[in-house]
Amino acid sequence: MFNILQPFSMSERSSVLAIVATGVLLGVLFYALIVDADGLGINLVLVQMVFVVAVTVLARRTGHAFRRVAWVAAAFSLMFAATFALYASPLGHAVAGVGFLVSQAVFVLYVIGHHADFHHPLQFLYSAFLVIPIRAMTRVSIFCHVLPQGSRLPSSASPIFIGLGILIPLLIVFEALFASADPLFEQYISGMFDVISLPSWISHMFGTAFWSVAFVAVLGLSFWRRVAFKPHMRPDQSGHTESVVVLGGVIILFATFLIVQASYLFGGEAAFQATDYTFSEYARRGFDELVAVATIVILLFLSLRFFHGDRATHVLRALHGVLFGETLLVLISAIVRMNLYVDAYGYTTARLFTYWFLAVVAALLALAFIHLIRDIAQPRFVRQGLVLVGVFALTFVLSAPDAMSFRLNTDRILTQGSVNQIDVYNASAEAYDMLVRLEQDGVAIEDGDVNASPFDLPFGSYYHRGNWRTWNWAKSRIDPAQPFPWLGCVTEACLKIQSDQ
Repeated sequence: MFNILQPFSMSERSSVLAIVATGVLLGVLFYALIVDADGLGINLVLVQMVFVVAVTVLARRTGHAFRRVAWVAAAFSLMFAATFALYASPLGHAVAGVGFLVSQAVFVLYVIGHHADFHHPLQFLYSAFLVIPIRAMTRVSIFCHVLPQGSRLPSSASPIFIGLGILIPLLIVFEALFASADPLFEQYISGMFDVISLPSWISHMFGTAFWSVAFVAVLGLSFWRRVAFKPHMRPDQSGHTESVVVLGGVIILFATFLIVQASYLFGGEAAFQATDYTFSEYARRGFDELVAVATIVILLFLSLRFFHGDRATHVLRALHGVLFGETLLVLISAIVRMNLYVDAYGYTTARLFTYWFLAVVAALLALAFIHLIRDIAQPRFVRQGLVLVGVFALTFVLSAPDAMSFRLNTDRILTQGSVNQIDVYNASAEAYDMLVRLEQDGVAIEDGDVNASPFDLPFGSYYHRGNWRTWNWAKSRIDPAQPFPWLGCVTEACLKIQSDQ
């Protein structure tokens, strides 16, 4: 799968010192700005900017260039990181977090010299999150080369460093799993740490050291004794008959389901009247399963094409096209039923996410169809699919879904003259302006099943200033000295001003 390349033109000691120093700097910044910070904010984009700059400088010094397409992944990682400094939606942060990890993994793959040609998404996950971390652990031995030539550690120390690099993460994972599985073991571990009672500065020292080693390992894999990654092996691409059988069976099952359930899937409100379900049950029943089916079809397409090759026969093209058409009908059914649900109960952030997810699946199906009829190599589909999903994910986060749900529900809220307390508590900071306007328009707040103080709920974090590391634009626009819509003063600063008046 890989073999070791020759060291670069710089003297090895000079390159080792540069790599180790850069890794330690990144480890210190990562621990101080992210691990030791109360949440994410502007700190993530700052650390990512330093990482990109550091990688660029090391690449120039060591003569290791990476492909220009790596800058696409770097740009996505920076944009996803920036969303944490702009928006406060929990669901938006979850989407941005996944986008950041994937784009960062792609960027690192290019930096270490990986070909990044994947015929299947599982190959990408395997390489990015399993092979590369394991290979990076072997570069922990770079610390053996930091000392001057005459005082170098014995050769037996290198395997020890490598073993420790593999052992420590495994111990952390196993300890966490055992603690979750056995309450007694968890109590024992907690008691042991209570007995040790390490001062905070020792904890910070160990944390900084751990992340410094991690960054040094990644940079060592990238710029010190690099690895040449060979293309992924593929089958002999003779699985045309098997693919025809699989597609034929799936198409027949899809067609049977669509014919039998046509009135239920596409009948709308008339179909609902013929059932014994409540409106909510009708709109939601089987919805998640249909969305999962549409997603699996894309994986099935990639898997079959992995075996029968990029150039498909006319029969395979026709069968894939029929399956895509049936899947499109399933997506239309899901959209129709989601529209019914939204018409009855209004928009929420989760329902907007559902529309976004359906749009992503439809776009990937269209991209797959184009690649099918043009016989485009599958690695291009994997790359373009990642970019497509990244664009959609950024669009969803930048749309500020919490605020958008209130904006789309404005007419409904004004008509009924009230808003549910739970919706107010669950809203994020970017929805604050909408809440102020609704209160000014005379909208009342109706009691919801809320059994917590405002500070324990998402909007309570609006007033959490923390420090500059967790600065967030949406939260910074809210004045903690002003009353919160409907709930009044919920901070000591506001209560003090009110009492002084």
